[in-house]
Amino acid sequence: MSDFYQYLSYFLDNFALILIILFLFIVFRKGVFTVPQEKAYLVERFGKYRVTLNSGLNFIIPFLDNLVRNSNGRIRAIDLREKQIILAGEKGKIELNTKDNVEVEAEISIFYRIIDPAKSEYRVDNIESFVRSTVLGILRDVSGRQTLDEIQRNRKEINDTMIDTLKETTEEWGISFTRTEITDIDVDEETKTAQRQELTAERKRRAMVLEAEGKKKEIQLEADATLYKAQKEADAKKIAADADAYAIQKQGEAITNNGQAAVSFEVLKKQVQAISEVAKSQNSKTVILPTDITKVLGSFETVLSSLKGK
Repeated sequence: MSDFYQYLSYFLDNFALILIILFLFIVFRKGVFTVPQEKAYLVERFGKYRVTLNSGLNFIIPFLDNLVRNSNGRIRAIDLREKQIILAGEKGKIELNTKDNVEVEAEISIFYRIIDPAKSEYRVDNIESFVRSTVLGILRDVSGRQTLDEIQRNRKEINDTMIDTLKETTEEWGISFTRTEITDIDVDEETKTAQRQELTAERKRRAMVLEAEGKKKEIQLEADATLYKAQKEADAKKIAADADAYAIQKQGEAITNNGQAAVSFEVLKKQVQAISEVAKSQNSKTVILPTDITKVLGSFETVLSSLKGK
C-alpha cells in the first residue's frame, strides 16, 4: 500500500511535467508533417482553406488546423508532377469533322501540371474530366475551321493554337498546360483511296510540268545558241565591213594624195594577190604566170618606190 501512495505522490508531484510531455507529443503527432517531394497538402481551419504545405517539413496548429483528406481518411496529396491525358473516343480515337466535311479519327495527348493546388482543388471538381471536355471542345472547334489537308499539314500550328486557347480558358484553374500532341489522324478507306488517287494525279501533273519545263529550257538554250551564233556572225561581218570601209577610205586618200601612181599600185597589188591565192589553192596543180610577170613585178617595184618617194 505504501508503494501505491508513493507512486501517486510521484505522479502528483510531476503532473505538470507529464501534461507538458503529453501535450508536446500530441503537438508533434498532430502538428508536424513531412510533405513528399513533388506533392502538396492543403490545410483548412474551421472548414475554410488556410494554407498550402509544400514538400519538406511543415507545422500546423493541432485542433485548429486540419489537413484535407480523401473519403477514406487519408491525406489528400496533390501531385505536382506533369501529367498526361490521352483523349480517345468509344472506338479508341476521337471523331472529328473537318471544314470540307470529312470525318477523321484523331488521337491527342495533353500534358499539364498543377501550379496552384488550392485553385485546382476548390475551383474544379474533377480536373482530368474537366481537361478532357475542354480540350475536346477546342479541338472540334479548330478542326471545323480547317480542311483535311490543312489538319494533316499543320499539326504544329494546331497544337500551338490549342495551347494558347487552353491557357486563356484555364487561367483560373491553377493548371499550366505544357504541350499537346496530335499523335495520329486517320480517315476511312474511301477517303484514303481518294487521297491516293489525288496524290498519283498530282505526281503525274508534276512530272508533266517538269518535262514541259525541261523541253522549254532545251528550246530556250537552242534559241539562245542560235541567237548567239547570229550575233557573232553579224559582229564578224560588221568588223569585216568596217575593215573594208577603212581600206577603201585609205585607198581613196592615197589616190587623192598620189594620183595615178596610187591607182597603179592598187591594180598591181590585186594582180599579185590573185596570183598568190591561185598558187595556194589545193586544187591547183599548175600555176601559169603571165608572160609579162617580170614587167608586172618591175612596175610594182617602180610604183612602190614612187609612192615612198612622195
